[in-house]
Amino acid sequence: LLRFAGDLGFAAVANGDVHGVVVLPDSGYVRVERDGATALLDVAPIGPDHLPGHAHADTLSFELSLEARKVVVNGGTSRYGEGVERQHERATAAHSTVEVEGQNSSEVWAGFRVGRRARPEPARIAHGDAGAVSISCAHDGYAHLAGRPIHRRSWSFDDATLTVEDIVSHPSSRAIARFHLAPGLTLQASGPRRWLVAEGDATLAVVDVVAGDAHVEPSGHAPRFGFVEPTVCLAVALADGRALTRWTWER
Repeated sequence: LLRFAGDLGFAAVANGDVHGVVVLPDSGYVRVERDGATALLDVAPIGPDHLPGHAHADTLSFELSLEARKVVVNGGTSRYGEGVERQHERATAAHSTVEVEGQNSSEVWAGFRVGRRARPEPARIAHGDAGAVSISCAHDGYAHLAGRPIHRRSWSFDDATLTVEDIVSHPSSRAIARFHLAPGLTLQASGPRRWLVAEGDATLAVVDVVAGDAHVEPSGHAPRFGFVEPTVCLAVALADGRALTRWTWER
């Protein structure tokens, strides 16, 4: 993209890369590269404000790749227009983030409409020893529900490990954190709180569910328009308003 901008005569302004973290404040995304993994974190508001029709209810979602292999994804977009499929693809449940009380974090409706919108706070980034980094953010997309719940998520990267912690401020709210896997991957139970992310006979990552109750759900991923591939999702029900999953992989 930077090279193409240069070909068009635009002067590209580089964003600082500190310990593998690139913050893109104009778009609301953070890119983290560490220990063979690349993660794209969505801490952006719904936008643009004057034309939000392409937006999904995906605040605080993320995608994760290990080397060139996508592992955690969002659902994607296979179609426009109106209908059940379009509504599902724009819904929070189709993204790797937290759904509260079965509601969407932003009010997406019809084919290209958005009503009430989640408002994320500015992301906070903390750097630790040996390149460890933590990014945290919260949004108010569920504050209209009973108890005015706020969803806060943190991503912590350290030594071929990603720890994702989700907290919903109203502990009695029914909340589920979903992690949609890329097509071709499977989830295999390896103990009461451990899951293996596998491709064929090869284990790509190990997921330990430290807090919350996990199960597997069927899912789908649209890699391009007009096409949906079946896949699976690790769904973690928050316990007392908290879920914590730890993803580890070989460097």
